[in-house]
Amino acid sequence: MVPGAVVTLCCCRGDAVVISGRKLARQIRQEARHEVEQWVAAGNRRRHLSVVLVGENPASRSYGLNKTKAAADVVLPEP
Repeated sequence: MVPGAVVTLCCCRGDAVVISGRKLARQIRQEARHEVEQWVAAGNRRRHLSVVLVGENPASRSYGLNKTKAAADVVLPEP
């Protein structure tokens, strides 16, 4: 999490708290992008994700593809 960042996640309904998963995910991706920018600006190598699938489980394939898409959304393109 970015120091000093403000987290706006929910609205209150009595004692219940309603959390917006999409807003939270968007905020987490934005913070991760910022951290990647700082990491690369500090002279470090850009990280990458490799996925190895073993077997033919469709759920595993879907999970791997979703993780690959999420990583591509956060990582900055090569200059």
